[in-house]
Amino acid sequence: MTATPDTYAEHIFSRLRQQNHPALVWYSADGERIELSGRVFDNWVAKSANFLREQFDVEAGQTVGLHVKTHWKSLAFAFAVLQTGATIAAPDRTSVDLLFTDDPELADELNHSGETLVVTLPSLAFAYPGDLAPHLTDYSAEVRAFADYFAPEPVAADALALDSLSGPLTYIEFMDAVTTRMGALHSNPNASPDAPLVALMRTETFGPRPDYRAAMVDAAAVWVLGGTVILVDLDKEVTDRMRSDERIALEL
Repeated sequence: MTATPDTYAEHIFSRLRQQNHPALVWYSADGERIELSGRVFDNWVAKSANFLREQFDVEAGQTVGLHVKTHWKSLAFAFAVLQTGATIAAPDRTSVDLLFTDDPELADELNHSGETLVVTLPSLAFAYPGDLAPHLTDYSAEVRAFADYFAPEPVAADALALDSLSGPLTYIEFMDAVTTRMGALHSNPNASPDAPLVALMRTETFGPRPDYRAAMVDAAAVWVLGGTVILVDLDKEVTDRMRSDERIALEL
């Protein structure tokens, strides 16, 4: 898969927003099932990217820390960071320009002096259910006000996309990793050439504070192949009924 300097993340989402079938299905531990089409997921990415750009001036050269479990909202936010050209920091890095977390007390624990966005993870939560300190911004309450289309600016091929625990990835290396993963998924004997790929992704695979490298590469590969990611929360059992109903072909 090739990508020009202004279409690294956009190369993924220009395909994703054309899909008619679900791009991502989220199962929470408490029984919530949320289905997001490619267009809806792209809208969340675009709103988040516009939020980052307009509210916090996030751009290439800046770092964003994601201290939150793998969730459909955190995946959308992670790809929004790539749309801006910034870098997703490794989870052990505390010195970042912007922190994204579901724990309002974490910024003080990390002695983080930059901006902090607090996300409330339940899908129907429109705001943080309580009071937030003045130096914290309520992502869930504010993100919907931003435009659902984002026009990315050119990103240098050697700009750092992810400062992962398993090694840094530049933007072009991220796209190369997606291309490699696409090849492996496409050749999987369980993947049918006659139906969209449906792949299971478990939150528990990545831990409570993941670095998002594996989740983003896997999800992007599935989406560019025209498939669906079934993302299952911690402590949510993957049953035979779920596998059958969702037509899961393979596990990431």
